[in-house]
Order: sequence, then C-alpha cells, then structure tokens
Amino acid sequence: MKTKSLLLVFAGLGLFACTNEDVTNGGINGVADVSVKINLPELTGSRASGGYTSDKTVTPNYIKVTLEAANGQQLKEGIYGDVVKGGKCTFEGVENPTSLSVEINTQTGSKDNWTPVAYSTLKDLNKIAVAKTRMTGSATDFTVKNNNYEAEVNMKHTMARLEIGGINHKSHTSPETCDFTSGKLTGVMLNNVVTEEGKAAKKYSESEIDTYFGTSYVEGSLWDKLTANNDFFPDASGPFPADVESEKQCFAYNIYPVSGADKLPILTLYFTEMAGTVDDVAYVGDNGFAFVKQYKVKSAGLTEAQKKALCGENPTDESGYYKVVNFPAGYIYQIKDLEVTDDAIHTTPDGEGVNLVATITVTPWEIVEGSVDWDLVNDK
Repeated sequence: MKTKSLLLVFAGLGLFACTNEDVTNGGINGVADVSVKINLPELTGSRASGGYTSDKTVTPNYIKVTLEAANGQQLKEGIYGDVVKGGKCTFEGVENPTSLSVEINTQTGSKDNWTPVAYSTLKDLNKIAVAKTRMTGSATDFTVKNNNYEAEVNMKHTMARLEIGGINHKSHTSPETCDFTSGKLTGVMLNNVVTEEGKAAKKYSESEIDTYFGTSYVEGSLWDKLTANNDFFPDASGPFPADVESEKQCFAYNIYPVSGADKLPILTLYFTEMAGTVDDVAYVGDNGFAFVKQYKVKSAGLTEAQKKALCGENPTDESGYYKVVNFPAGYIYQIKDLEVTDDAIHTTPDGEGVNLVATITVTPWEIVEGSVDWDLVNDK
C-alpha cells in the first residue's frame, strides 16, 4: 500500500552549536522554532450506497499536531486551513524535540468546540463521510542538518473499504432450467467482520440474520435491505443495486483492516421466500444464503508493495491471479460483477465448499476492482 509522508522541517531561530553532520535527537543549543510541512495523500471513504468511489480528493477539516520536547509538550489543533498556513505548521521556542504525532479528521466541530469522532464500532466507522477518512502518523527520530531539525512522519490510513454491486443471477441456457421457482434477494451484509475495534470478528447465525433483516433492521451498519423489485429467482431483473441514470451503484462498507485469509469478511447475500422446483428436493427451507469466502487479484499491474500488502510474502500465480489474504487499510475493494449460480445457494450462512471469486485491479488510493468465488453447495 502506498503511503505519503509528512515532511517536517524544523527551522532554528536561536543559538546554534551544531555542524552539518547528522545528529539524532538534539544538536542545537537553546530553543528553536519548529516548522512542520504537511503533504497530504489522497483519501476517500463513505458508507452510503450509491455510485462507486472515484473522487480521491482529500478534504481535511480537523488536524491535531502534538510535539513532545525537553521543555514540555506543544499542541496545535483546529481547522486545517487555520493550523496549516502556507503548507506549514510552526511551533515556537522548542528545545530538543523527541516525538511528533499527527491526526487528521479524528474530531468534528468548529474552532472552539471539537468533539472526538466515534470510532469504536462498525456503525460509527461507516458514518465517516467521503473525503473525511482519518489518517494518523508519528515520529520519534529527529536529525539536524544546517541548523534545522528534520523528521518524517508516515501517515497511515486507518480503514479499508468494500464496494459491492452488479449482483445478478446467472441466466440459464435452454434446456437448462432454474432450480428455484421463486426467491427474493432481501439483504446484503458482511459476516465474520469486526464490529467493535479490538474485539474478535462477529459470526452471525441464521436466526440473528433473520432478526436483523426483519423488524430489528436499522439502516447504516453492515446491513443493506432490499424491499422492492428484488425478485431474484427464477429470473432476476438485476443487477442489484439497480443502476441510477446509467451510473453503476454499489453497497459500501468501511471496515477495520484485516490480516489473514481466515479473518477476511464474508460477503453474504440473504434470500427469502425461496421455493425449489418439484424435481429439486435438495433445497429445504424458505431462506437462502450465498457467500463469498475467497477474493483474488489480477497479478498483472500489481506493484511489489501492493502484492505484498494484499497477498502476503510469496503469493502463487494461479492463471494470472493471486489469492487475497489481507484487506489492509488504504484500499477500496470494488466488486462490480457478482454472478450467482443456483448451486451457490445454501440453507444456512455457514456452508462449506468452493467460493465465488472477486478479481481485483489496483489503482492509487487504492481502488480495487474485483469479482468473487461463491461457495458451491455440491463442492464438498
């Protein structure tokens, strides 16, 4: 994952007793001003379903810069344009700086009334709007060159993002017929996902999913409910969500970063009013589930850093694709075509087998386009 940096240029305005050689943490006698230059990366993030993310322009509102030094702590915070003037933030009268931390978009409000943005639950996380994605960074190493303090802070994204659309039922070619006479796509959700920071991933049972998509449904978390024009079997009108004025739409979720294939969120489709054909007695029950457990990325075009971040140290090239084992922060994972076959439908949300596959293409901040492997009923 590509990150940008904060370049910190400390311009000394006092008594100096140093050479042009590098000196770690110190080297200037007395106090000096500290000038911090901010270089912003491209950011994005949003919860609401709508068009796929394309605008990567950052809109920094709140910024907090904390400097620790031998003569105490200094703090600059507020509206970005007020704190960072001419691209720089300046601290005065600093002696021997030891550490620096920077936060962007972690608070909301105005000059004299800043409130921390809630960030402990997935619902809180998904309230963070487009171009308000938070960044954090810190530095503890300082050098001295030409009577200036210099340090570099690598700003890091704090979330990843999934955008899912183009959900459709694979059409049948005569004389093939659909295994189902009816069925509605009622919900799209993430399972096996961390809903509260620092806690284990939550795995929802069938009864919990029925409840959450029923009378307990609350918009804005990790659930999207469809109530109109959602007939999926035997012939879906699709795609879901429906395009708006020729613009492709998606369901979108901001999530905490994930490391490990077994910890990846499981994209789950929830079907109701299911009915199988007379000839198909294998399917039992009026609810159905299709889910994605495996994601992959095209090997062509990946940088080494991207390949390592998404696929691990030594991924195996399988017909031009790598298996994705991590969802690191700072990437958007876009799935624009999700074709559901009849044998991808399970009676419970915990079926085993081969998955629907998501093919991912990486572009900077990072926007990742992909497809998925469905977990098939007959592949046991």
